[in-house]
Amino acid sequence: MATTSAAARSAKISFGSKTDSRGVHVAYPGKLSRDDLGRIEKVLIDEVIHGLTGCTCLSGVIPVIWEPQYDKVIQVNLATARD
Repeated sequence: MATTSAAARSAKISFGSKTDSRGVHVAYPGKLSRDDLGRIEKVLIDEVIHGLTGCTCLSGVIPVIWEPQYDKVIQVNLATARD
């Protein structure tokens, strides 16, 4: 079992390809500071949205779902899981 800590604090941005649903999911640990939001928004706009739309103008509609992560996370390796 792996747990998050202050040293390993990071946000995860998930999204599909241009042909998939254009929704973006942001999972983050605990409460976000203004600096945290700024870092996430920079990646969202400069990399994710630009990659999906070809520009950073935000004129289109791409839903962004913000979801806090839990303190404890259990990862399941699906490559070795068997029924």
